[in-house]
Amino acid sequence: AKMASTEEEARERAAKSHWVALESNPVSLSKFAHSIGASEEFAFSDAWGLDEEMLSFQPQPVLAVIFLFPTSKCCRDDSAKVVKTEDVWFMKQLVGNACGTVAVVHALANNRDTITLKEDSVLNKFLIETKDKSPLDRGIGFGEAKGIEAVAEQVATDATENQTAAPAADDSIDCHFIAFTRVGENLYELDGRYEGPIDHGKTTAETFLKDAVAVIQKNFIAKNPEENFFSVLTLGPPRED
Repeated sequence: AKMASTEEEARERAAKSHWVALESNPVSLSKFAHSIGASEEFAFSDAWGLDEEMLSFQPQPVLAVIFLFPTSKCCRDDSAKVVKTEDVWFMKQLVGNACGTVAVVHALANNRDTITLKEDSVLNKFLIETKDKSPLDRGIGFGEAKGIEAVAEQVATDATENQTAAPAADDSIDCHFIAFTRVGENLYELDGRYEGPIDHGKTTAETFLKDAVAVIQKNFIAKNPEENFFSVLTLGPPRED
């Protein structure tokens, strides 16, 4: 039973560690992505609106969507179609406040065929080390990935990028980031609070953004009509100023 105790300890350690939360602005998320190893040919951009016309302004191709919402308003959905699949890279979120970093890692890890990761980068090393591990073990490993944590902290506390003062690491943050991405022909929601990716059915490269936003509208926004603290960012080529 020695194995179990070390896993329990590892889980507890990861759950006790709190990172400084990343802001949901595209500059911070892009800087984090580039600092952990993503090619600068890709960046995050704010969605200016969620109707079809506004979405048409997002830099294409859109490879992933990051959605930020108030945790207190959006409970876990027990009817969600959580799937076990080797095709989708997924990790559980154990570290407090790290959902911004987890969402960015989910977005990048599932688009490695398009977004080149620098070979000696902290993210590439983490993905190689956790290649055959379970989502839980990846979550534990993530809590111990000092290189990623150091970058996250640097970006989170860099006052020039951030519109608000960085919260203390152990502040309880009432917001949660999740990622949507297309793997194969399916649209997946990657939320570290679940045991695996949530399968939202068929999509294509062309309809992916529209399909992801439809899920966001139906499962989150429509259920909380009073709430306006939602934020949507897309991952694709950098926006031309």
